[in-house]
Amino acid sequence: MHPPVRRQSGATITLRDFRSAIVDELRTDRTALSPADRPLRAAAVIVPLIILLFAGGLGHAVVTSIEQLLSYTPTDALQYATVDINTQTEYLVGYLLRYNIPGLLGCLAMMLLRHRPKPACPARIPAWTTEVKTFFVAFAVMMAGTTMMTWAATVLHIQMVNRATIPIGDAATMLVLLGSATAGLMEEPIALGVVAVGLRRCRVPWPIVAAIAALMRVSYHLYYGWAALAIAIWPVLFVMIYRRTGAIMPLIVAHGVYDVILLEQQLHPYTPFAEPLFDVLALIGVAIIVITAVRRMTAVAASSRHASPQVNG
Repeated sequence: MHPPVRRQSGATITLRDFRSAIVDELRTDRTALSPADRPLRAAAVIVPLIILLFAGGLGHAVVTSIEQLLSYTPTDALQYATVDINTQTEYLVGYLLRYNIPGLLGCLAMMLLRHRPKPACPARIPAWTTEVKTFFVAFAVMMAGTTMMTWAATVLHIQMVNRATIPIGDAATMLVLLGSATAGLMEEPIALGVVAVGLRRCRVPWPIVAAIAALMRVSYHLYYGWAALAIAIWPVLFVMIYRRTGAIMPLIVAHGVYDVILLEQQLHPYTPFAEPLFDVLALIGVAIIVITAVRRMTAVAASSRHASPQVNG
């Protein structure tokens, strides 16, 4: 009889370990959201609320985006809008009122939907380390979404509409950047937060929540052309990140920072720090994802080795 054969503690992580780690990560839910006692009755209130917030906050953007898509001509490939301090101030005030007030209402709706309908969901405040890591991961996801859109446009030979705002003077430039910084507050509470919290309280499965979030996000980015369909990876991954961490504030901040850097790059193409900053922030996010996955795979492999029986010859 041969001596028992054990798996060595230093065994290589297998594909099965990798698959188990990914599945475990995707199944992790830290939102602390519980379904309503009467989900159909809750849906009769929550679904109209989602539609109302989306129409009030982003409805105008959807209509404008679709109009630009359907009326596109090759001369629209690059559009410039020149603004000075006066026109930009008027635009920013209108922008803040039209888009960011609904965004704030979306934040309020997220909090209220945790308390009503019953049972109330416990308030969950993620650790600051989780929020910092989530910021970098969200930044990397946004960069992946825009990269996929650009790649799709190149491969499919789809012309994208590139809208550029050219401010006149430093004051107008600061106002343009301020408007971009509020993009996260404008979009994430409505297109992600209320959708995820509200629909989950109605017992809607996470995959359907992600699909609805993707449809909503793509609808007001169609001014980029049909290549905007590829941007769906961004809202899908944002839903997964929110489910995994229970944190939405880092997603709001990451969106605003991303848009500010992107706009700065467009306004000053030769600025030396914009492109490297993009790469550094995204690479930090990728590194966090890889480290998290490796730690999970190591834990799964160790658990598998511990649970595996001895093999006798």
